[in-house]
Amino acid sequence: MLLTGPHHNLWTNLDVGQGSRPFASSGNASRGAHAARLNTWWNIFSSLAGVPAPKLPDCGFGALLNFVGAFGAPPGGAAAGRNVRYPGWCVAAPLGWYVELPANGAKSFSPADLHSAMVLTRSQRLAATKRA
Repeated sequence: MLLTGPHHNLWTNLDVGQGSRPFASSGNASRGAHAARLNTWWNIFSSLAGVPAPKLPDCGFGALLNFVGAFGAPPGGAAAGRNVRYPGWCVAAPLGWYVELPANGAKSFSPADLHSAMVLTRSQRLAATKRA
């Protein structure tokens, strides 16, 4: 997902195994940010016992990114947010990251697979739009 890469992608319900490099990219840094704008990572986790929540990539990974789930702080990421659910990592312009962590110590969000949930409710949402 480099400089001319796809944008507006949803990455949801992904098991990262050992979690040692969930955001590692094989791309050359001279080609631009590793992620295009407005990508969303929802419920990225490891199902292996004892593996901590994946850490977010460094703030140079891309601009206007969304991370929703149990994530560790990015390298050198100082929290500037309002509270522990919205830590404010990488929010300075032009980055503008949106990071939301689970409430009350939960390990994930519901629904776990956002794409599947949206597909299941698509007809209901479209019908409501037509009635409005």
